[in-house]
Amino acid sequence: AAKLKHFNLRGAFWVVPFEGLKMATERSEAGKSEDDYVIPLSRQAVVLLRELHKITGDDEYLFPGRGDGRTISENTLNYALHGLGYKGIHCAHGFRSSASTMLNRERVDGRRRFERELIEMQQDRLDASTRAVYDRDDRLPERVDLMQFWADKIDALRDDQSSVLLADRSA
Repeated sequence: AAKLKHFNLRGAFWVVPFEGLKMATERSEAGKSEDDYVIPLSRQAVVLLRELHKITGDDEYLFPGRGDGRTISENTLNYALHGLGYKGIHCAHGFRSSASTMLNRERVDGRRRFERELIEMQQDRLDASTRAVYDRDDRLPERVDLMQFWADKIDALRDDQSSVLLADRSA
């Protein structure tokens, strides 16, 4: 559960404490780093998080639940997607797959824009290879570029879709 105190909006980073990682046990067993996981935030994410803070105030969690619930559930996100017409088409967890697929397809002059390993690293997928165990480079500068590229791509996709919708309405 994302906690407000783990975000550094000035530095544009989200720092997930090691014990809060989904794969913490697997990382320990594989001999991987037990460092906190740093996630670079795009300019767009920082703006949205500042807006969210205006709504949630000083609540401990980014997305607080109602009543006794600590946070909203993944089902809350899925039901929101259903309400937007994505039932049976997409689910909240599917955005990870979409990002991986689309980023892996990106090419510049016929070559991959981003290495597969960088995309996997950004999604904090466990790599049990010997190289990954000993290589502690978090490739943060490259991941900053990747996340900004991804946010810009999502904006472009939204804007393209908006222009298509506007053209359909005027016809």
